[in-house]
Amino acid sequence: MPVEVILPKVDMDMTHGTLATWHVAPGDEVAKGAALFDIETDKAAMEVEAPASGRLHAVTAKPGDKVAVGTVVALIYAEGEEIGAAVPPEAAASVAASADTLGATEVILPKVDMDMSHGTLATWHVAEGQPVAKGAALFDIETDKAAMEVEAPASGILYHVMAQPGEKVPVGAVVAYIYPPGVAPGPRPAATPAAAAERAGGGNSAEVEAPKIEPSALAAETALGVRATPAARTAARKAGVDLANVVGTGPRGRIQRDDIKALETLKTEATPAIPAAPASWIPQQGGLHVSTRKGTGVPVVLLHGFTADSQSWAPLEKAIGGDRPLIRIDLPGHGRSPRRKVASFAEMARMVVEAFDTAVLPHEQVDLLGHSLGGALALAVADIRSRRVRSLSLIAPAGLGPEVNAQTLSGITRATRAESLAPWLRRLTATPDGISDDYAKAAMRLRADPELRAYQADLAEILFPDGVQPFDLRPALSRIECPTTLIWGRNDQILPWRQAISVTGDFALHLLANAGHVPQVECPDRVARILGRQLREAWTE
Repeated sequence: MPVEVILPKVDMDMTHGTLATWHVAPGDEVAKGAALFDIETDKAAMEVEAPASGRLHAVTAKPGDKVAVGTVVALIYAEGEEIGAAVPPEAAASVAASADTLGATEVILPKVDMDMSHGTLATWHVAEGQPVAKGAALFDIETDKAAMEVEAPASGILYHVMAQPGEKVPVGAVVAYIYPPGVAPGPRPAATPAAAAERAGGGNSAEVEAPKIEPSALAAETALGVRATPAARTAARKAGVDLANVVGTGPRGRIQRDDIKALETLKTEATPAIPAAPASWIPQQGGLHVSTRKGTGVPVVLLHGFTADSQSWAPLEKAIGGDRPLIRIDLPGHGRSPRRKVASFAEMARMVVEAFDTAVLPHEQVDLLGHSLGGALALAVADIRSRRVRSLSLIAPAGLGPEVNAQTLSGITRATRAESLAPWLRRLTATPDGISDDYAKAAMRLRADPELRAYQADLAEILFPDGVQPFDLRPALSRIECPTTLIWGRNDQILPWRQAISVTGDFALHLLANAGHVPQVECPDRVARILGRQLREAWTE
C-alpha cells in the first residue's frame, strides 16, 4: 500500500495552508525525513518531511494551491510497488463528503510526529450533540511515543462522531464535525475508503457506524476517576502527586500539566531557604577557550548559548558526523573560558570576534553556527567579518526582539541544587520529559562553583536588564548576504520564534514541530539534516 502524504496542521487555528513548493518531482525518489514540500500560512512557513521512502506519485496539489488540513496531496510508493490511480480515492471521497457537511468544521486526527501514521483515540471529553468552545479539550490521542490532548478547532455543537475510544485511526481522518450553533447537522458522512477499511480490519470498505457517545459516559469517567490530561497524569506520576488533591483549571475542572507544575512550585517555595551564591566573583584575564575537532573541508565555528558550554553541542556533532572540522568557542565565564568583565553585549561581541579571528586564521572562510545568545553573537560576527563567513546558521537566536523569558534564565543561574534547577531546565524543551532528573543532576554538578553562578547571574542582569533584550540585531540580519538559515522550535518558551517574522532580509526559516528552545538537543537528526542542506548550498554559491 502506498503511504499518504497529508497536509499537516501546524497550529490550532489552521484550517488551510498554501502549498508553496515541491522539493521532489513526481516520479522521483525521496528518502524518509527528506524535505518534500513547503507550506505557508498567514503566520509562518514550514518545511514538511517525507513520511516514507519511495517514489512520489499521484500529486494532487500544485504550488500556489490552497489546501485543506488533512488532505492527501500525494502518495509515496515503495520501490517495485504497482502505481495506482493518479488521484487518491480518499481525496475524492473527502470532497464528496464535504457537500453533506457545508458550514461544519472537520475535526481531524492530527499528526504529532513525522513517524506517526495512526493514533489511538483514547477518550472524548465532549459528548455528541453537546456544545464545545474553540480551544477546549475535545479528545485525547495516544501513539507509541506520546499522549496528546487535541483541542476543538472551532466553537459549536459536536456531531457525526466517527471514531470511538480505543479505535486506531489513520492520521488525517475526519473523526467528527463541529456545526455552528443553530445549524442543523446534515446526514452522517461516509468514512473515506482507506479509513473505513482500516477500521473494519482492512477487508471491508463499507461505512462503519461509530456508536454515539452519551453524556453519561463522561459522567462515568468523572465518577470513576479524576479528570486530567495525559500530560498531567504523567507529570503527577513523576512528581509523586495524588491527582485527588489537585484543583484543575481546565475545562470542566480538568487537571492540566500546569496545575501540577504550580503545585510543585508551591512545594519548592515552602522548603527551607538555601544559602544563595556569593554576590561577588573574581575577574579573570585571558582569551576565550577554543577547542577543535579535525576533519576535511570548510570548518564550522560553534557558539553555544547562555549558561551552556561547548559540550552542549555533542548530540548535534554526533548527528552531523565526524568528517567536518569543528571550532568551538566558549563564551566568557562559560565552560573553560575565563570570567572576564563584560559591560554590554557589544563588549562581549568584541571578545568573541577576537577569539574568532585567532581561531580561523589558517582558513579562508568558515561556516558559522550559533544558538540563543551564541546565535546573536554569531550574527554579530557575521556582520563584522562578513568576508570570512561562508554561511550562517542560527538556532533560536537572541537579538531579534525585546521579549525573553528572563525568569527562566534567572532561575537557572540562581539554582543551587538539582531539585531547583530541573524545573527551569524543563522549560528549555517542548515537553518536561525532555529533561530527566539525571540530566539535571549532571548539569548541577557542572554548576557547583558558587562564583560561576554569581558571574552568570550578574551577566544576565547586564545582557537582559529588566527582563528584556536591549540589543537589536535585526538590522545586522537584514545586511547579511551569505546563505543564512534560522532554525526554531515551535514550542520555544525562552525566545518566541515570531520575532524572526519581523525581520526583513533573505534567509530561510525552519520551524520545528514538537521542539522547544534547544532543538539541537531535542531532535539533533532533524537539525543536522537542515544544516546539511545549508552547508551544501553554501558550497555551490
